[in-house]
Amino acid sequence: MGDAMSDLNNEEIPMVFKKIEERCKIAKITTEYVSRRLLINIPIDNNQFKQLKLSLDRETEALLLVETNFDKFFCINDYKAIWSKELGLIEAKLQFVSPLPRPPSAILKRLLVSLYGSSETNDDSETNDDLRLVLTSSSEWHQNIQLSIGLTSQTLSLIDIFQEDLLHEKRQILRRRLDRARSVIQEYFRPHLPYSPYKSPYPTSIAIKIENIQINDHNHARRILERIANNICLQLDINGVSAYLENEEQKNHSANMLFRQSKPPISLSFPEYQFETKPMSLYWYASASIGMPLLQYLAYYQVIEYFFPSFAAIQTNDIIKRLLKDPSFMNDLDRNVSRLVALIKPYIGKGGFANERDSLKATIEHCMSSEEISSFIQEEESRNQFFKTKAQWKAIALQNIFNEGNKPENNVVLNTALRIYEIRCKIVHTKLQDTDSQEELLLPFSKEANMLGYDIELLRFVARKVIINSGQQLNLR
Repeated sequence: MGDAMSDLNNEEIPMVFKKIEERCKIAKITTEYVSRRLLINIPIDNNQFKQLKLSLDRETEALLLVETNFDKFFCINDYKAIWSKELGLIEAKLQFVSPLPRPPSAILKRLLVSLYGSSETNDDSETNDDLRLVLTSSSEWHQNIQLSIGLTSQTLSLIDIFQEDLLHEKRQILRRRLDRARSVIQEYFRPHLPYSPYKSPYPTSIAIKIENIQINDHNHARRILERIANNICLQLDINGVSAYLENEEQKNHSANMLFRQSKPPISLSFPEYQFETKPMSLYWYASASIGMPLLQYLAYYQVIEYFFPSFAAIQTNDIIKRLLKDPSFMNDLDRNVSRLVALIKPYIGKGGFANERDSLKATIEHCMSSEEISSFIQEEESRNQFFKTKAQWKAIALQNIFNEGNKPENNVVLNTALRIYEIRCKIVHTKLQDTDSQEELLLPFSKEANMLGYDIELLRFVARKVIINSGQQLNLR
């Protein structure tokens, strides 16, 4: 406890705050009093912490915290997340993407209906524990781990809320709800405060929870969280629901959800694969960039671009092996070496690739077939009509995915790569080699930029396929 305690008498400190101090001392969590506030430093690792702020004038808030096992948890850096080695538990808030806010309980019910056809609950309460998706693994390595999506626990909710300033919107909501419940609070230490009819005095969100798992340290907890959450969120994304781990740098706003299109109910499954964190971060950034089509397009493009060096290397190796296997290669060594250099030159350069357009083509070609792209375009009639009707898209691109007449021999993969690259160049205003006309550039707030919707959907599909193709077997060690 810091020296700031000197301006407070022991008698001025309510019993509930002393109880919190005792528990923090046992858990080796540092605390101090500053300006009639108790500051609690919940550790991240040995050098960092997140600070909770409790006012001595708001005992009911402290009572809520006492009800939790906050002293058994650490925070996870960059995310609104907590973990406990003792409890074998990780919990993290999810952010759902949509233009319109909805209550968390309504989001969960709609998610259950979207995935399973029914919410399997009749209770409208936000504190209903039945509003939870529970997943288990059939793998012998992960069979004891339980994974679920539901409303945030009281512990995570309060650790998140109490980090905010006392005048923050979340604190004000909590204060108003507690004021309404004050008349029924009769003693300090009860198993559950009688909030009825206000069952949830603290604002709730939606969280992913991982239970029964062995955790070594903070970095291990973060690694487990990212690998599992990215897989689950990608599964939700495939089902038309945009969600990702909530970052503490984001502005606080209500949990939202975007259901892009109706699809047959599909169950989520326990992750079997893990995906690289950096391209996943770009993917979620793109997903959240609603209303900014140029920014969204470039972010999805960067996801694919991240993998250029990997697939350029694969393409280079394939070319070299194919030529060296040819018995005639040694017959005219000089000419064939020159030919080899010419073939691999587009894939060799700074950053692992030299020719961006060829690297884009190699990446898409390696991760999907023409049939898969055609099937995606055709699964929604309006999207299919858009790409097959040149008059609808000629203002934003010259490259037709299906060419004239939609002939079956068309190389849809090549055409898709060329179209993606063309639009990308028009957005960044570089590599436009065929024209000096400013009218051909795609500019913010232009009519052409607002026509990119279906091309963004296509690019999103391609980016997702590239991520999935690059996945590796899930490793939680």
